[in-house]
Amino acid sequence: MKSNLVTLALLFAAMTQHAVPSMAAESDNIKFVGKLVEPPACTFNGGKPIEVNFGEVRTDKIDGTNFKKTVDYGLKCERADGKVLKLSLTGGASGFDPTVLATSVTDLGIKLFLDDTVLEVNKSRDLTYPKTPVLTVVPVKKDKANLKGGDFNASGNLKIEYI
Repeated sequence: MKSNLVTLALLFAAMTQHAVPSMAAESDNIKFVGKLVEPPACTFNGGKPIEVNFGEVRTDKIDGTNFKKTVDYGLKCERADGKVLKLSLTGGASGFDPTVLATSVTDLGIKLFLDDTVLEVNKSRDLTYPKTPVLTVVPVKKDKANLKGGDFNASGNLKIEYI
């Protein structure tokens, strides 16, 4: 019985030696290397909310030009010089124009521009930091809309993404 166990053990050892290739005999022939980098740390307006106050806006003077405001969004990024970033404003689009930010008043929206080109809501535009485009905003209304007087507001999320 003892000789059968020894024979079985030797047979098993011989079979497994051929079934598992020897790792020690081979050397690696491919190597992977790289460097992990963190995305730039960016902030708007020193981390404080940005508020644009249009003041009193006459409903009969809203034409997409009147009441235009420049927004100082104060973009500051670390480790981003020369890098391409994506700037966007996310939020609810108006019911009358999907490129315009909706407001609390039906048929009234806020149109955004980066360097005089429309920045569509929920779409991004590339910029190369540290050059930051001028952001302007203006109230717009649905064609032939008859707006009533009263307070209005709108909000969104200005975002910067590292490409």
